[in-house]
Amino acid sequence: MNRKEYMERLQMDLEAVDEQTAKEILQDFTDHFEQGLSEGRSEEEISEELGDPAELISELNTRPHRQAQAESQTQIDALSMVSIEAESADITLKQGTGNDVLVDFYDSRNPLRVHNYRLETVQENDVYAIRVIRLQNSWLRAGAGEHLRLDVTLPSASLDVKISSMSGDIRVPEILHCGKFAASVQSGDIDIRALDAEAVQFTSASGDIHAAVRGELIEAVSISGDLDLTQAHGKLGKFRTTSGDLDIRGCFQAVLAESKSGDLDLAIEAAESLKLDTISGDIHLTLPHTTGFVCSFTTISGDLRPHIHLPLERRGRQLSAGDGHAQIAVKTISGDLKISD
Repeated sequence: MNRKEYMERLQMDLEAVDEQTAKEILQDFTDHFEQGLSEGRSEEEISEELGDPAELISELNTRPHRQAQAESQTQIDALSMVSIEAESADITLKQGTGNDVLVDFYDSRNPLRVHNYRLETVQENDVYAIRVIRLQNSWLRAGAGEHLRLDVTLPSASLDVKISSMSGDIRVPEILHCGKFAASVQSGDIDIRALDAEAVQFTSASGDIHAAVRGELIEAVSISGDLDLTQAHGKLGKFRTTSGDLDIRGCFQAVLAESKSGDLDLAIEAAESLKLDTISGDIHLTLPHTTGFVCSFTTISGDLRPHIHLPLERRGRQLSAGDGHAQIAVKTISGDLKISD
């Protein structure tokens, strides 16, 4: 069968498939022919390699369009962590009421695209690992147009959680209790509605981070994405961006926050120690009106603008208010510092 005959048969067999999927499959097979011809193979040889179009489409239509795993065999007493790796899928994490780990992997718009991937779940010692692996030899076009979803329901026990994604988003839409929680993305966003953990670590390259979180230690790092942590409660908060803005509101004993060109906006209760650094970004710090502090401001060209109701004592770029309970150290090159209550 030559190329023209093969493609005509394929087009006929695709009549039962939705228009967008059919268009993409036709393009994929066209690419296969182009590549094969460039490598010196004949049209007939390529047709034979691709196989009968009718059988391919029949197999595709009979495959399940979701990959799910209900792992009731998990040795929950032996688990300490759930690890999730998905390159491009949006990950949604919820907490169940039992001992099972439930996993559902699908494409929300084009069910056939799930066949470009393999869902792998395995218990490795004390870690339950969930991986979405892109297949190398799939003839469905991967990438553009995919809307992959990975929904994971955790056991009721407070396990450690580690999540890694490249372009997919990470979501926790309702309260989640766990041990240590670490989430890392490249271009995807992190959106956490309510998280209660021993320690929290968020890492992003260009994606934004929005979270309401409680933990002994809370860390968030982003290059160009914005950090927005509301209702944050912890003993120590460590936050860093390069160009993204940082907005932190909550209760901490100590905070370390820095950015090169992004602005820092912090409203912190119960603070005992604050260390804030920028190069060109401005800093706005809001404290409770009863909090006394001593603030040391080091800058080259930035301005210090206090808006405090407590009696103030100012000596150069050092500012004291009330009992001096909170120790604040601020350093900028050209960024301004505003302190208000």
